[in-house]
Amino acid sequence: MKLAKFAFLLLGAGLLWLLLRQTDLAPIVAQSRLVGVGGMLAILGLDGLTFAIDVASWQQTLPAAGRGLGWTTRLYGIRMIGEAYNNITPMASMGGEPVKAWLLKRRHGIGYRDAGASLVLAKTTSMVGLVLLVGVGCVLVMLREDLSSTHQALAGASLALLTVFMIGFFLMQHWKLSTFAATRLGRTCLGARLSGARLSGALRALQDIDLIFAGCYAAQRRELVLSTLFGMVNWLLGVAEI
Repeated sequence: MKLAKFAFLLLGAGLLWLLLRQTDLAPIVAQSRLVGVGGMLAILGLDGLTFAIDVASWQQTLPAAGRGLGWTTRLYGIRMIGEAYNNITPMASMGGEPVKAWLLKRRHGIGYRDAGASLVLAKTTSMVGLVLLVGVGCVLVMLREDLSSTHQALAGASLALLTVFMIGFFLMQHWKLSTFAATRLGRTCLGARLSGARLSGALRALQDIDLIFAGCYAAQRRELVLSTLFGMVNWLLGVAEI
């Protein structure tokens, strides 16, 4: 295992060297000088703060984890590893989510279903915070008289579309639509080709996760509101960073 880690470290260093060779660093150096040391520290500080707030938002959706600073530190490390996988895989922000669940299971004994449900809930609250932020932006666009009617209509349509997606994502969890869809799939020709044990196991897993969703929405509303507020602040800090 240690040899494999060392090999991957060398591979990563080699890829970084190749990337730097193919990159024109002069504009980056010039822009960094314009920003200055103080500006760079401010940007890095904001980036670290947004990361910490995002971890706090996730922590609110994971009842199996404590609320203390120790758990925040552990989740911070797990999220850093997950983000690394998000950046090196072609699956965007979803590539590192299974890694986070695996680390929670291996290092802290939190089951895959609890971990997976918390990650989905964290994405949901983050999306709600994003819709709130984008909603304010779209309203400001529609109130700007110097913008064309096309821009204003696009802003309104974008807000409506994003809201519909958010509501659909929420209803899938609240009404247990994933279990319903999987059950219906099991009755089709495709479901008949799958082994009974494998299909029933998958259905039980989906039902368990849906029950976790239902329990969180019924008994942990305060935590979900806090998670959403953290998500909103995170998006606002992202604006400040830009």
